[in-house]
Amino acid sequence: MQELKDAIRGIIEQRIKQGYYFDSHTVISLLLQEHHDTYLLGFGSYTSTELYHSAISRMVKDSNLVDDIGESFSKNVLDNFSECHLWKRI
Repeated sequence: MQELKDAIRGIIEQRIKQGYYFDSHTVISLLLQEHHDTYLLGFGSYTSTELYHSAISRMVKDSNLVDDIGESFSKNVLDNFSECHLWKRI
């Protein structure tokens, strides 16, 4: 799980500029694009995609690189719109 946390931290630090807003779907999409194997390995601990993506959202929060803004609505990895969490990079 540490590898997943490190990948999330790297995405936030390297891909998202300070002051920019982004949501959990953005982080999940970037994980799939840039850290596909890490994303897949982490999934084994969860019984559903929804639970796994919620855990990823908590890892974003725990990174101490973001301010919690609230709820968002954007396209998910299945190309459907759904609720997720909104962050601001600090």
